[in-house]
Amino acid sequence: MEVQRLPLVFMAGLGIFSLLLQSWLPVWFAWTGWLQLPLLVVVYLALTWRRTGAALLAGAALGLAQDSLSHLPLGIFGIANTLSAYVAAWLAIRVDTDHSGMRFLLIAGLCGVNQGVIAGLEKFLLLWPVHIQFLAAIAAMLGNAVLGVLLFKFWDRFRRTY
Repeated sequence: MEVQRLPLVFMAGLGIFSLLLQSWLPVWFAWTGWLQLPLLVVVYLALTWRRTGAALLAGAALGLAQDSLSHLPLGIFGIANTLSAYVAAWLAIRVDTDHSGMRFLLIAGLCGVNQGVIAGLEKFLLLWPVHIQFLAAIAAMLGNAVLGVLLFKFWDRFRRTY
C-alpha cells in the first residue's frame, strides 16, 4: 500500500478554512446550515492517512475547535468527529476509498452517523428534547456526500505519494 501525505500547511489551512466557513456561511446564507465542512475535512484526512491514531487526533482537534465556535456544549462535535474519523480510517485500511462511488457512500453514511451521535448525545447525555427531521437529514447526507466527492477530487491534487 502506498503512503500518501499532505503538506502540513495545506492540512492546517484546510481545517481552519473549514471552521471559518462552517461558522460564517450560515450567518450570511441560512440555506447552508446543512453543510458539515469540518466533518468532510476530518473524513478526507482519515482516508488519506489510513492511520486510525492520526485520524482520532484530527477528529478530536477539529471537533473541539468546532465546539468552541458553536452553541453546543464543549465535546459534542469532538466526540462525533472523532468517531467518524476512526470509522473512516478503519475502512480506508480495508477498502479502496479512492473511487468516487465509495467516497459518496462513505461520506453519506458518516454524515448520518455524525448526526445520530450528536442527536444521541443531546437526548441521553444532556437530556435535551430532540426532534429529528428525517427528510432534512437525508437531504443533508446526500448534499454533503456530493459536495465531499467534489471537494475530495480537488484536494487530491495536493497529495504526494511516497
